[in-house]
Formats: sequence, C-alpha cells, structure tokens
Amino acid sequence: MLGVTSGHIPVDDRASNFAAIHKFACSATLSLNIMSRSLDHTIFDRSDIVEAFSDFIRRSRNSTVRILIYDSTNIVKDGHRLFSLAGKVPSKILIRQLPDDFKDFNESMVVADRSGFLHNQQSDRYEGVVSFNDHQRCAELNKTFTDFWDRSLMDSNLRQIVI
Repeated sequence: MLGVTSGHIPVDDRASNFAAIHKFACSATLSLNIMSRSLDHTIFDRSDIVEAFSDFIRRSRNSTVRILIYDSTNIVKDGHRLFSLAGKVPSKILIRQLPDDFKDFNESMVVADRSGFLHNQQSDRYEGVVSFNDHQRCAELNKTFTDFWDRSLMDSNLRQIVI
C-alpha cells in the first residue's frame, strides 16, 4: 500500500514492473514522475494503465503526471494511448524530452507521491526495485528527476500530438 508498506521488493520482469506502476497510478493522489527511454508500449500503452492514469488525474485538482522520455520516434510513429490522454489534459500530463546531453543516462523510474518508487538501473531491462514507502529514496530520485526536468525540452513531434 502506497505510503504504508515498507521494504524494497526486487522486480525482474515486465509483469511486475507493470503491476507496480498500475498500483502507483491507482493509489497516488498528488504526483507521478516518470522517466523512461521511450515509454514502453507493453506497459504504458494499455487501456488498463491509461484508465488508471485518467482516474489519477481526476482524483485531485492538484494531481500531475510529468513524463521525461529520450526518444519520441516510436510513440509518434506507432501512436500511444497515454499520449492521447495527455493531449486531452495537457495541463495535467506534461511530457518533455531529455536533451542529447543525457542520452547516456540509461535508468528509468517512476516516483509516486514522494512515497513509492520503481527504479530500474537499465531502462531496457525490467530488473529493478520497488518500494511503496521510502521517502528518503523518493527524495533522491525526485531530485534527479527534477534536475533533468529543468533541462528538458519540448519535443516538436509531441507538441503536434498535444495540440
């Protein structure tokens, strides 16, 4: 349970990554910060996750989703349900692209309400750690995320989708 259940849980496959992200979207109330190489279609482009994100942004007028990606090529080319949702509520779901300076950073993360996190050291693998109640590690991951967010760019490809 987000903000209650302590301990770190290793994850090592797509299903456990999806389950953690879905749980975060279903139980968070204020913020979801996501950093992903290309917003994995097998996790983020599913009707059940998009529905959970939609419910999340309606849960509170202050709730926000911030997404940092490295490459929008496949998202634009193939379409993506989460990006379609972002186009409907661009003030609640913000999407930016990391500049070339960060292309070698190969980690992915999701931080929920400053309480829970999923962190994969290699974004192209599903091996990582989940915690539902680790404020200290969430603060560290949010600092990294915010540093990257402050240097991120609006991607003209994504702007066409959001308009």
